[in-house]
Amino acid sequence: MSIESVGPGADSAAGGDDSGRFDSTSDAVQSDWATGVPLGLLGGVDPAAPEGSDTVDVLEGLTRLRCGEAFVAWARYQSIGVLYDRLVAARAASDGLIVDGFADAAARISGVFAVSRSQAERLIDEAIVLRDDLPQVFGCLREGIVSVEQAGLVISRTDLVRGPGTPPEVVAAVDEQIATTLRTRRGSWKRPRLRDMVDRIVFRQDPDAVCERRERALDKRGVFTDNCGDGVGEITAVMSAENVRVAVAAVRRLAEAVCGGDGRTRQQRASDAMFALLSGSRFECGCGSIECTATIPEPGTVPPADPRFVIHVVCNESALTPPADSAQNRADSTAKHADSTAKHADSTKSCADGTGNRFEGTAASADGIGNRADSTADFADGTADLVDSTAASADGTGNRVEGTAAFADGIAGTADGTAETGGRAADAVDGEADSSSGGVVHGSDDDGMSDGDVFGDDVSGNAAGGRWPGLRYARKDGHRTGQSSEAVSVGFMDGYGIISAEHVRDIAARPDTVTRRVVPTNTPENADGTYTLPAHGTDPYRPSTALDEAVRCRDGYCVDPGCAHSAWTADNDHVTEYDHQSPEAGGHTSYENLNTKCRYGHIQKTFGNWVDDQYRDPATGRLVTEYITPEGFVIPGDAETFEDTFPGLRRLRFTPPTTGDPPPRRIKPPEANPRHRTRAANKHARRRAERHRNRQRRLTHDNGQPLVDDVGPPPF
Repeated sequence: MSIESVGPGADSAAGGDDSGRFDSTSDAVQSDWATGVPLGLLGGVDPAAPEGSDTVDVLEGLTRLRCGEAFVAWARYQSIGVLYDRLVAARAASDGLIVDGFADAAARISGVFAVSRSQAERLIDEAIVLRDDLPQVFGCLREGIVSVEQAGLVISRTDLVRGPGTPPEVVAAVDEQIATTLRTRRGSWKRPRLRDMVDRIVFRQDPDAVCERRERALDKRGVFTDNCGDGVGEITAVMSAENVRVAVAAVRRLAEAVCGGDGRTRQQRASDAMFALLSGSRFECGCGSIECTATIPEPGTVPPADPRFVIHVVCNESALTPPADSAQNRADSTAKHADSTAKHADSTKSCADGTGNRFEGTAASADGIGNRADSTADFADGTADLVDSTAASADGTGNRVEGTAAFADGIAGTADGTAETGGRAADAVDGEADSSSGGVVHGSDDDGMSDGDVFGDDVSGNAAGGRWPGLRYARKDGHRTGQSSEAVSVGFMDGYGIISAEHVRDIAARPDTVTRRVVPTNTPENADGTYTLPAHGTDPYRPSTALDEAVRCRDGYCVDPGCAHSAWTADNDHVTEYDHQSPEAGGHTSYENLNTKCRYGHIQKTFGNWVDDQYRDPATGRLVTEYITPEGFVIPGDAETFEDTFPGLRRLRFTPPTTGDPPPRRIKPPEANPRHRTRAANKHARRRAERHRNRQRRLTHDNGQPLVDDVGPPPF
């Protein structure tokens, strides 16, 4: 939008006065946005009377507004960049020590936006980073692919590779990979998904810098206190990520040991439980009743029902193998890992109770299935031994209690191989598998490398007789060279995010880590390089332990857009509802028809009128999730799953579900006005029809004409 000035009168009309000064608070300037924005940019919704639009139009308008906000933010950063060039860069050689160009620019921005000086300085930093270091991500902001909040997250997560001494080509490669991923993925980016995607790219681009930064961060371990006023204070401990997870689990478990009559909130109980653990005092239920049914453990112990603290860590099996290099480097690496392990052991003392006993508990896992970097269903040869590690934790007496995986062999748990992992019970909503406790960790093998991608000539073997490429690191000017970023293994820690391969190895080296394979070592490899596991046991409705865990590793989080709930404490849900009366009608228990939903999302789907759909994109082979509101508005699901981080998950195959023998016929006396189907059956049939219509509409929209025959009857 431009304002032309022809003379004094025009200046006044544009917000100026006869002296040539510009007044940003004038009515003329403020009214431009109220009257001059075309309704097409707002999705056709009149902001003065939005009640005149239907719900679908309002939702579409919100989508357009999000893109508009991103464009306005891009324009704002562009203008801030001009101020930087004129007031900072142009005066860099002549600036004084007290008031320099940066301070001058920040003062102007602070005045225009009425924000603090620190906020203005942050706006300048963001504008220059996006414009100069991340120009392709900056373009995504202009096009509305990412929001201003998401752009800020990318800025913060790429700080590691934008430091002093980083070669420009490294920063450019990170910018290109992030922007390409944002442009080519179909779906939405909730905060943890975007964070993990950026971290994966950064960690693989310069793994040595990641390791060095983590070592410096571990050196800052400590306990800190603060006076919050009003007679309360705050205590904070800095420790390794896995120790944080174990400490929090210990506090929460003790806080949940009260009866239903305790009137404290969850956070209040957690605060009291933390004090009890640190001081060695007894934690009491707050109900005040002499008939209290709570089982409170003795000081220095944890609740005896299930003393395990489990942390889920997904990684490639290659992440557990240190990079192959010279003998000296290998020895140095071993010494460094041993020292790091000792540091981590010391850091667990921050969870010590008053008697000096301490809590220990971590988890590491890896699978050994091979990967390729592409998104198709083809995979290179490689080993296929899924490895799982669960967290072992110590009880209050200092005796270590090891928690092993209930799915150690991929099909363990019950005699028929159904899912009984870590105390999972049938879901209270509609019987879907739930994971409220227990521990599991999975991953994949060679990080997208085929045999031809080997750097160096070292090839190591695994326990199953497979092999993965040995990797060599070479550094030049403080940065690695000669190694593809796709060859660098990373891991994922539930509740934390992406971690480096060295971090995975440190966790695996701890004495309280128990490792179990999900795919048995004697599982035969199929001709196409895949491995087949049972989808379910005798009950075709309940997934096997292997299938249950594979789905959780693939999703990582609740699949609902915007939800960051852990997949390991979520419900495993049939996307297309399982038909208990006629299993052959659809809704099979399969890898593509299961996903994880938090309890709220699961209830909303089961009892609401929302419809979700999940399918493989025929062009890319990627798993796509969509949500359809009761009004018919389609909301895209997550843009990525952890198949993008661990592509070897796609090498898992599960036996096709069987419908079993038909139920025996029951001869009943005739009823007046018999009901042919239940309400639930009618609801599921309607949802199947809705999914069918949406898929047909999507195919027509994407390619101009349907790709499948739409003449036949609907799928019910």
